[in-house]
Amino acid sequence: MLFYFLFLMNLVNPYEFVSFHGTDKHILYFQVIVSSILLPGIAIIMMYSLGLLSSIELDSSKERIFPFIAAAIFYLWLFANVVFNPMMPRLFVVMVFGAIIGLFLSMVINLFIKLSIHSLCMASLLTGVVLMYIEWLNIIGREFVFSQKSMILLIVLITFLTGLVGTARLQLKVHSLNEVYLGYFIGIIAPVISYFTLDYIFYG
Repeated sequence: MLFYFLFLMNLVNPYEFVSFHGTDKHILYFQVIVSSILLPGIAIIMMYSLGLLSSIELDSSKERIFPFIAAAIFYLWLFANVVFNPMMPRLFVVMVFGAIIGLFLSMVINLFIKLSIHSLCMASLLTGVVLMYIEWLNIIGREFVFSQKSMILLIVLITFLTGLVGTARLQLKVHSLNEVYLGYFIGIIAPVISYFTLDYIFYG
């Protein structure tokens, strides 16, 4: 989700990353891929190889605990690298912090019900794009960056994909309707909480 959001931010408003010179932007992409995709994936494979997981699909709520902890470590490492970086666009820092909030909420909720992480991630991406649109409205000369029609189409597309992912989880019978809705709910509120609390918590 973070990688997709970073890509969309760069697509919608590349001027947000004007402070990144040379290979700096590629290094940022690499950090996001490693900490949010590669390392969590390797951790899950290692846990499966050691017999800590019966399936890479993480069907059991109990088996999700160790992957959650591993992902939390990698996400916190990423956040520590971006939160006080003056070149970093604020909205991306918001989404990283929101991912951490969503992850820890999921860890707690997982003790009682196995919510859909797929739905959570898609709802987070959708919420992030809506927040991006709100900030885009305040850009001077925004039509030269990305047209309003394109922004609306992007939101509609991700809304459709969000619904499609939830429907797929139901069709595969790996989640109940309540688990999918709960994933959507956490995916929406986590970035919103981050958006309104980040400055107060970290920048005084």
